[in-house]
Amino acid sequence: MQAHAVKLQQDAQDALKKLQDASKGAVKEAAREFIIQGAETASKGLVDASRGAEAAAADIRGAFSRACFVHVLWLILVALVVMAGLYFGTGYLVSSRVAEAERLKREIAALEARAADFAARAGKAVLTDCEGRTCIQIDAKAPNFSGPQGQQYRVIFGY
Repeated sequence: MQAHAVKLQQDAQDALKKLQDASKGAVKEAAREFIIQGAETASKGLVDASRGAEAAAADIRGAFSRACFVHVLWLILVALVVMAGLYFGTGYLVSSRVAEAERLKREIAALEARAADFAARAGKAVLTDCEGRTCIQIDAKAPNFSGPQGQQYRVIFGY
């Protein structure tokens, strides 16, 4: 009986070993299938994520291009406004300076005419400084004269 029990025990151990080997193979196969399916699912997810990232990058590039284009247009507009302001401002300054120069030329001509007339008529007059004011020597013996609006005149000495 003991031999029979040993034989049974041996058969049980063999059966257990075969069951373990068979279950190891089944577990390995199941694990392999699970890993393959997980890898395929992960691969599909990565492909989808990659497509989404590419679409987002394309949207960002488009938005950046539009933003750059708008900024360039604004810079061009600002440059044109500044150049127009400089052009018209310079034109105004030049034209006002030309008008001022013309007015000064006329004034110089009038003053030169008055100086020539004074030199012709009163070239011998003696001018001097009287307490900070310009004065002329007059003939105290000559009579006083009045202008049409009550101005008083005296004869220059020597005339």
